[in-house]
Amino acid sequence: MKEDGSALGAEHYQNRIQTIETIQAAMTGEKFQGYLQGNIMKYAARLGKKGPALTDARKIKQFAIWLVEALEGKVIDPQKDMQGEFHYGNEKD
Repeated sequence: MKEDGSALGAEHYQNRIQTIETIQAAMTGEKFQGYLQGNIMKYAARLGKKGPALTDARKIKQFAIWLVEALEGKVIDPQKDMQGEFHYGNEKD
């Protein structure tokens, strides 16, 4: 994890199936989209209250990107995201 709370290339995210992938595979497209919307709402509601606002804003951004991809009928690929601008943070949140 980087100092700013992001997980860009974090070791524990390398070479394994991410929870987000399992969730998407287990849900219908509509339910998965609702899950993503719920996470956007969660991080927006707590923005800056639990930790740095920038960390929450990055999580909102990542879930919004995934929501757009889900709405386009795509399967999200967090491994690809980690190569570039993945900023989800840790999965304990």
